[in-house]
Amino acid sequence: MQSIGEHFVLYKPKDIVSGDFYYACHTGDCVIIAVVDCTGHGVPGAFLSLVGQTALQRAVMDEKLTNPSEIMDKMNSLVKSTLKQNNEEALRDGMEVGIVHINKKTNQVEFAGATRSMMWVSKGEVKTISGDKCTVGSYQPHVTKAPITHVMNVSKGDMIYLFSDGITDQFGGASNKKIKKEIFSDLIRIQSLEMTQQKDHFETKLKNWQGSNEQTDDMVLIGFRI
Repeated sequence: MQSIGEHFVLYKPKDIVSGDFYYACHTGDCVIIAVVDCTGHGVPGAFLSLVGQTALQRAVMDEKLTNPSEIMDKMNSLVKSTLKQNNEEALRDGMEVGIVHINKKTNQVEFAGATRSMMWVSKGEVKTISGDKCTVGSYQPHVTKAPITHVMNVSKGDMIYLFSDGITDQFGGASNKKIKKEIFSDLIRIQSLEMTQQKDHFETKLKNWQGSNEQTDDMVLIGFRI
């Protein structure tokens, strides 16, 4: 992760092992960062995460893919082949995936999401780049296309955040409800903070919201500065 520059990682498994994982790869002018949220948590989720990590590594390192949509499409075929998900009786396990490709030479960012979104903070504005309603893996005869790749021109100092749904689904607060987008309500205010300070901000906010509730799900949040 050190090769991607200024960043922080908030990683909190619900159990000893996690169904969520993150990935970063730096080759030449390209940086690829991913957050993957597998079905379930604990041992079943951890097994699926190993399948996902292997598929992601093969797509990026062996196939040399950089376009997030193409990476996800390759992951999907590899995961379905590994789990033999070729009919309605197959395992329904799947993964929600968010992938960012940064081209440092052109200052362009590409993002594709399978039920995962990306938060982008630029010039005093917060933008949510939504992913498509699909998963990597699982038998989905109604899904015929890979998620769309969104292309953005970014500026030095912009912040980008990728996260699993454990970050937004934590129950707590005065009404004991999910925190949802409230977790990201201070993005403009904290944009210029150091990475350790940003991580501390999110950890404190989640802890205060959770209160005496148990942790709802595995959590992973990556923030990085362009």
